[in-house]
Amino acid sequence: VSATRANANARSLVRARFGPQPQPTPPPHALVSPPNPPGDSDWQNMTILVDKPQKYTSFDVVARVRRMSRERGVKKVGHCGTLDPMATGLLILCTGKATKIVDTYQA
Repeated sequence: VSATRANANARSLVRARFGPQPQPTPPPHALVSPPNPPGDSDWQNMTILVDKPQKYTSFDVVARVRRMSRERGVKKVGHCGTLDPMATGLLILCTGKATKIVDTYQA
């Protein structure tokens, strides 16, 4: 009984000292439509430069663009390198026929 009570006291001290643990928050809605969105025919051969926010994976960004491109009849979307989920930076995406030139963007 005393060991259990000691563990409970230790846990309450940790909670009191460090406070409640914050819950993970979803990433902000960072992917928005441009002011002048491209037409449906532009999606057939397009290179998109995305400033990837933290907590989004490269796959999350590609999946979102793929969903938008499929609405316009384009099946292929590729990226020119993977960024760590905690990294921010430029993520280059290609759609449609532009996926064949991905190698020109990669070092």
